[in-house]
Amino acid sequence: MDTPSDIVNLDNVDMYIKELYNAIFGQGILRQVTAFRKGFNRVFSIEHLGAFEVEELSLLFGGIKAELWTKEILMNSIKADHGYTLESREVQNLIAIMTDFTPKEQRIFIRFCTGSPQLPLGGKHPITLLILTLTVTQV
Repeated sequence: MDTPSDIVNLDNVDMYIKELYNAIFGQGILRQVTAFRKGFNRVFSIEHLGAFEVEELSLLFGGIKAELWTKEILMNSIKADHGYTLESREVQNLIAIMTDFTPKEQRIFIRFCTGSPQLPLGGKHPITLLILTLTVTQV
């Protein structure tokens, strides 16, 4: 991809994906990652983090948060959008299912949806909930 106006097609899609990945996760954030590592190393050598498991690091940096979700907690942590409201039947059904999650299922679900292992504290930055309606047609 030599210019921004290049059209992605079957011949260059692999190169496009590689360049996009590099822009998002490589050179595009290299300065920020370098600055983070430098600042972090001033407090604690980042190489020493290899002694910890992922779950241990999550506890160290995120703390223990094993509160079970209630309907109230979820209502304060979710922002419905795209024509749905918190009172929509689909949203209420999802909330009912989510209140039955174990703490482990909660972490897995939120990490899948947001990349974070827990809901925003106190619902200060609600998660926008997107519900897509799929229509199945026979061919």
